Amino acid sequence: MGLDVYLQDGSTEIDRWGDDAPKSPTHPDHLCTPFYLRSSYNSNGFDGVVGNIIPGGTLWDIFAPCGDLESGRVRPTKRALRASRERAIAIVEALADAEAIGAEFYADNPFRAEPSVVDSDEAAIAVYRKQKHDEKRPAGPALDSFSNIDGAFFFGEPLEVIAAIPGRGFGGRGVYLVYKMTDLAWYQAAADVVVEFIDNALSMKRPVISWSY
Repeated sequence: MGLDVYLQDGSTEIDRWGDDAPKSPTHPDHLCTPFYLRSSYNSNGFDGVVGNIIPGGTLWDIFAPCGDLESGRVRPTKRALRASRERAIAIVEALADAEAIGAEFYADNPFRAEPSVVDSDEAAIAVYRKQKHDEKRPAGPALDSFSNIDGAFFFGEPLEVIAAIPGRGFGGRGVYLVYKMTDLAWYQAAADVVVEFIDNALSMKRPVISWSY
């Protein structure tokens, strides 16, 4: 649906976003608020995680009844908002029993000047060791999880891989790694706040929902 989703009362000039915006009464420390939803395109965002493990689990799916989402701004009816609320509640309930897993696709970097020369177990281990002991990177926080032209490295947050599935994606042929996540608490809280967001919209005379791409 976009990187950020906003709620505004069309009958006022007040925008309730930013650091001083009202926080969720149930999740006051969350990035999402009853007037702002951080969906995020990246693989760790709400849409990237929940949308993968629960069919119809993205914010786009939830707000689809509200109108032409492609326009970037809608004035939903109360009936449409109630339909969106039912979808959001279904996601909350589904997340309570969902398996905490994610998936990432890995392939040779398409921006590499030359194809990768890694063609054996030994060569892969050599690349790992080179990155692990790169003296140009300072010790400490730099030994974290990151990716670069040589690959993806999980020194700070190791992946518990439960499946490696060959396939295609950005960069051509590669492999999808399915891995266990620690938990879904952040996403479960975000889903709760989506319901609060919709409840706020239902309380307004002229709710306006918009989003950035």
